[in-house]
Amino acid sequence: MKDIASIAPLHYTHAGLAEPHANESPVVLLHGMLGMGRNLGALARSLAHAYSVFSVDLLNHGGSPRTSAMDFSLLADTVVSLLTDLGIPKVHFVGHSLGGKVAMAIALKYPERTDKCIIADIAPVAYEPEHNDLFAVLSAIDLSQFSQRAELQAYLSDKLNEAAVIQLVLQNLERSPTGWQWRMHLPAIIASYDALRGSITLPDQGQPASCPCLFLSGGRSPYWQPEYQARANALFSAASFSTIVDAGHWLHIEQAERFNGEVARFLSASDH
Repeated sequence: MKDIASIAPLHYTHAGLAEPHANESPVVLLHGMLGMGRNLGALARSLAHAYSVFSVDLLNHGGSPRTSAMDFSLLADTVVSLLTDLGIPKVHFVGHSLGGKVAMAIALKYPERTDKCIIADIAPVAYEPEHNDLFAVLSAIDLSQFSQRAELQAYLSDKLNEAAVIQLVLQNLERSPTGWQWRMHLPAIIASYDALRGSITLPDQGQPASCPCLFLSGGRSPYWQPEYQARANALFSAASFSTIVDAGHWLHIEQAERFNGEVARFLSASDH
């Protein structure tokens, strides 16, 4: 695994307050696999009146640096390294899916850098390799064969049956002087997949995180099951749980207003 010192800072965008309110931490948003910081743009805009908000592209995603492989420890290290570069001592983390696992890893490895944590529709457990079919489709694509974005969209629509996943993939498509290319570093994501679908565990000699942590799930999502609560409680001593009933895994899109409201309420509460 690459040494953190040799990796350039992660790409990010900033919204909201130039400086946080007194005694208030900035908010850092962490996206899911194959995504980028702007995936949580609606949430960033909803928080911008009250917080300093940083939307980060995780390693090997979006505009961030590329490595040959990654695991949760490296992903956590690169996010914290960015915060150090920005002179930010402590933040609230909001992470969806893979970003939620990265947020958990940071809270456990760097408790002093974590104020509150909101984990959107993911648990600290190992998941089945359900992305293998998607990776096979993406790996077989020769982007030079497509002249228009609509052509690739039609191709993906024939191969994949989830519109949200197709849109997630298409946002990674960008023009270069030599033609289409992916923003994500697909080989590294595939090479790291077994690690990224794995469980979150305590670091060596680590203790459960004591920060307030909300596990916010979609009621129709397969990514959260009732039995996962015990594992979350074992890692986060101040865990709480909430469900947006009429939402699936993409709860921040399907029920954006309710999702944004739950996040804002948790961040502003002083009694957690």
